Amino acid sequence: MITNFHPYILGMCGCLGCVDEDVRIEGYMEEPITISGGVEDIIFHNEKNSYSVFTINCEGSSITIVGTFPALRPGENLEITGGWKNHIKYGRQFASLSFVRNMPDKNDALVRYLSSGFVKGVGIVTAQRIVDKFGTGTAKILEESPIRLAEVKGISSAKAFDIGKQFQIRKLFLR
Repeated sequence: MITNFHPYILGMCGCLGCVDEDVRIEGYMEEPITISGGVEDIIFHNEKNSYSVFTINCEGSSITIVGTFPALRPGENLEITGGWKNHIKYGRQFASLSFVRNMPDKNDALVRYLSSGFVKGVGIVTAQRIVDKFGTGTAKILEESPIRLAEVKGISSAKAFDIGKQFQIRKLFLR
């Protein structure tokens, strides 16, 4: 979470040198707003400082988001607080000041999230099987009783334990 921010948002390269005054957040001195949605496409991610440009689906509209987002994955649900800016080259964007991660709440987003690479050994087929079995209760299963993943075709008890462990590590890491 960013608590100290500057009235000018970093350019795509992550430096202040390429930022123009036209990149100022609209209404910077006003109260920030919060939007939420699922991560669709990650357009840019700087591994060194986690500066990211990506789109979310917010109430059926695709919105470009910019800011610092460590370990970002497609399918994640985010609540993002910030403001609108108009980048001279890239157009209207929502600049993040802070964010909160939430588990995806729709089946297709859960499949994208689980198959995004954060859980080793869970690809699109396994993720789809997990979500087909547990539906929107998948997050609860992962958090409270991951051994139940062994009920899914192709997942052994050992793999279920490993998936649960990886999920818990990611959850702790991203707090």
